[in-house]
Amino acid sequence: MLAFGESKKEAVAAGTEKDKIFSVNTYKSVWVWIGLVLGVLLSHFVLEVIINESFKSILSHKIQLLCTLAATCAIVLVFFFDMTGYDKFIPDKNKVVSCGVYFDDIDTEEKAYWLGFLTADGWISKNDKNNAGVTGIELQYGDINHLKKFNKSIGGNYQITDRWKPCKISSHPDKKHHTCVIRIFSSTMYNSLV
Repeated sequence: MLAFGESKKEAVAAGTEKDKIFSVNTYKSVWVWIGLVLGVLLSHFVLEVIINESFKSILSHKIQLLCTLAATCAIVLVFFFDMTGYDKFIPDKNKVVSCGVYFDDIDTEEKAYWLGFLTADGWISKNDKNNAGVTGIELQYGDINHLKKFNKSIGGNYQITDRWKPCKISSHPDKKHHTCVIRIFSSTMYNSLV
């Protein structure tokens, strides 16, 4: 949740708007630990039967089984307690260049220009199935440098592609036009533009 007067870019940098990939809540369930133990046991039993070609050897290597179970639990606990610091890492506010929050605060003429440019020549769309947002601009290929300037302004390294497509409003509908396209796949940017 954003603090009063805080932009999304500041919130991301401060960690108040951060989504964790591996959080403690993910592993609170008893079922994760039950599944982990059962998975290790089942894997060990199957491998013992395959290697020794006998069901009698299922529990023949108890020390290996315990070591495998301990190692697997240790790996899960590394994520559980965030021992790598991945979830707690917050980049320095000044080092956050682009994370899809460019248009949250229109505080410069440059941002206002690009917002107007997007309004005139760009598009935004959202996939309802996976909640993915995309922002894009398509221009004639001669204007590719303009897309490069836009890419640089938003601090992105997004790919600019080109394609040939028919122009529906042309007097020659069969003639294909060379265009260049930039697409920014960011639900955050989509939401700030809606």
